[in-house]
Amino acid sequence: MSLAYSHVHLQADPVRFNPDGQIFVDDAQMVLTVYRQGVFIVHSMKDARADPKTISFVNPGDVLSVKFSSDHRFLSLQRSSTEIEIVNLKLTTEFRLSCKSSKGNEILGVVWINNDIYDLCLICTTGLELYKMSPKADSMKLSKHIKQQNNWFLYSHPNRLLMLCAGKEANAVQCYQFPPNGLIKMRQFMPDTRQDDRRLQPQDFVLSKLYDKLCCIFINGFHQELIVYQLGRDAVARHSVINLYTACDRFAVSVIDNLLVVHNTDSQITMLFDIHSKNKLPVAAPLPLGGPPSRAGPSQDAAFAPEMQSSWEFVHPSFLLDKASGCCWSVALSLEHLSVSCSDKPALLELLLKRSSSAPHILRVIRNVIQDQESINTVSRLFNILNAAFSASLKRVVEETSNKKQARWWFWEPDTPPTDMFLASLSSAPLSGARGGAGAAAGARPGGAGYLQGTLAAAARQADAPPLSSGDFGGGAGAVSSAAGAAGAAAGEGLGASDERQVGPEGISSGGGRDLQTLVDQTQILEQVLSKLHDSKQALPVEYFVAVVTEYMRSLHKHALVIEPFLFEFLIKLLVTADPPLLHLLHQFVQYHVVQDSKMVARQLLAVEEQYPPALQLSLDMLHRLGAHEEIVDVLVVRGKLVLALQYVRTHNVSLVNPSFFLKAAVHDDNLFYTVFRFLESNNQALRGTPAFMPLDNCDEYVQHFRRTFPQAINRKDVFAM
Repeated sequence: MSLAYSHVHLQADPVRFNPDGQIFVDDAQMVLTVYRQGVFIVHSMKDARADPKTISFVNPGDVLSVKFSSDHRFLSLQRSSTEIEIVNLKLTTEFRLSCKSSKGNEILGVVWINNDIYDLCLICTTGLELYKMSPKADSMKLSKHIKQQNNWFLYSHPNRLLMLCAGKEANAVQCYQFPPNGLIKMRQFMPDTRQDDRRLQPQDFVLSKLYDKLCCIFINGFHQELIVYQLGRDAVARHSVINLYTACDRFAVSVIDNLLVVHNTDSQITMLFDIHSKNKLPVAAPLPLGGPPSRAGPSQDAAFAPEMQSSWEFVHPSFLLDKASGCCWSVALSLEHLSVSCSDKPALLELLLKRSSSAPHILRVIRNVIQDQESINTVSRLFNILNAAFSASLKRVVEETSNKKQARWWFWEPDTPPTDMFLASLSSAPLSGARGGAGAAAGARPGGAGYLQGTLAAAARQADAPPLSSGDFGGGAGAVSSAAGAAGAAAGEGLGASDERQVGPEGISSGGGRDLQTLVDQTQILEQVLSKLHDSKQALPVEYFVAVVTEYMRSLHKHALVIEPFLFEFLIKLLVTADPPLLHLLHQFVQYHVVQDSKMVARQLLAVEEQYPPALQLSLDMLHRLGAHEEIVDVLVVRGKLVLALQYVRTHNVSLVNPSFFLKAAVHDDNLFYTVFRFLESNNQALRGTPAFMPLDNCDEYVQHFRRTFPQAINRKDVFAM
């Protein structure tokens, strides 16, 4: 494998900035600010092509931190350990805010909350100070003060989660969450450091939401392990412990698509971990961090990123800041490279289902497995994993409405607005030039698995309807031999060669469906896998291909998913176009309800009647089970079996009969025409009380023909009986 195929790589086009100045990262708003000589240059970390914005009207002076409010109207500058400055970006005004003047109280940092109760939180060494902005936006009022000894803090804005290192020994963690209506205090806990005298450090923690869990990841570099704690309003528990398998005490962690990306800064490698993995091993082989991809293709990619330098800083969730060179890279996961390097296809499929936008890679994996003609057992495992994902998603809906045991793990999940408009909102403000007053114009504030199917109950009831006997149509296909019937029954019961006991684990239940990010439906399987393989120049053995299709249908049935009619149509097409055609197998599939009844399938059977005459009887039986009486009458009339059609009309009380359709078919045979005409008159008498035809029947031509051909029978009162 080429060294260019690294699982994690730096994306092209980094954010470039002038490193000559103070550099501040606001991971809440995803902006990077460079402060130099009284001027702030603000760069978007999400869009390298966005032009940076300049703020030059602020008073010069010392700056310890730079934070923007969530509504993009205010900027907080920490000037000292006891004072911050609030800048109104719309009005270009400023005011100062000091922490409470108590002994030893200092400001550790600032967090903009912007909910209905609080606007700003000062994290101080003696507690939390929560403030609300005045209506005139020229001052702040203290709304709540929580006394608590704090050493340092971390804040995750997407989850509105504040983590505080509390206690004199700096060995306890206290978390708060800021929902729209106030403040939630979570349970305090002490991470397992295995060292009594060790003080917790901010670089040893990462806050993130992994799948549906709010997590605090503790990086225990001394013991080369990650400890994942699950947080809830009323509970804290150790979710998992991940061994890092390397003699190193310097690690950095990024979170990409619910994967923990562990960067070993000593050995220069990157490892991927999934908290829902059963064995807690890396999901792929450890490889160095890849360089940015080249537009010329993977073969031209930079093999690997430069060695991890001391100037590098990994910024949550997935950014790399190089202060020396003035670049901020986005760290990305390459599902394509991950698919190439993984030989365990079922494990790879389970991994891809938990990643977002992975459908093309999932379909490619399945297509390659079938194209390589791997065992049906392997194909069956892949299909079971896909279809189990749908069942798990259905169960999740029920669990979320009825499972009360999860209440203690409840946490508020904010609907985070996109921050892409952040710099655009800054552009509408007078960020440079003269300072404005209260009368300055304020800028305006900037503002789905529907495929899941039901069960097969209705289809099963329909399939159990008794078929018409051949006597109903005066003949037809004879009974299939007992040997062929047994083979058909086996096909209908198993739909494939694999034993259920050999399928193996499906890997979906671990997350209860909550960890699924991508679902692949039957349309995608048909269009991107089955049809492409059928139309490719490298044809597969038809017996193997039929086994693959039926195995997919068996898996859908096993997981109570309705099989779409187009799959049956594809299977029939596959059997009919085979060389030689496998019509005997088609007969078995239809007779034993492997192929589900539908009008489209019935039409396909009629189309092969010349090649396989019993297909007519199979089609008629299917239409009867569907209750499609008019279609049965049409089929019989087109094939010249008018008497049988009339018998069927009388037996099954078919009312929607077009008289002209029958008369036109019988006009060339006088005896048959007389019989049909008299039957239709009798039918009119029974339905309308008169034997005459209605104008809408369009039968005037045939009435005149009857009078010319049978003048002696015009006044006869025949009683028609069949």
